[in-house]
Amino acid sequence: MNDCRSCGFLRAGYRSRLARVGDIVSIDVSKNDMTVKLSNDDGVVVIRGSLDQCLRKLPAEMFFRASRSCVVNLLQVARVDAAARNIVLRMKGGREIVMSRKQSLLFGRQFVL
Repeated sequence: MNDCRSCGFLRAGYRSRLARVGDIVSIDVSKNDMTVKLSNDDGVVVIRGSLDQCLRKLPAEMFFRASRSCVVNLLQVARVDAAARNIVLRMKGGREIVMSRKQSLLFGRQFVL
């Protein structure tokens, strides 16, 4: 994962920073702002743009849309729990992400044995 294809620049305003794709834990969107949560000490980066634009640039086999406003890195998932109608993803850093019902069904079909 040290080659340049696994890295990208996150542009926040007039500043850009280099981040590894594998270090992205999740991306949450609120209006036009995306909050990129990183696994390393860098924490959080807020950038402008839409989740759809961002998803087109990320490797599809590595990221999954958990809901309309959240994308998760599948390599950062520590545990998958089934709730009443939803799936709850427990991330390596301890964060819990509740998937939408529609995405829970899709996730179950694709990944759960």
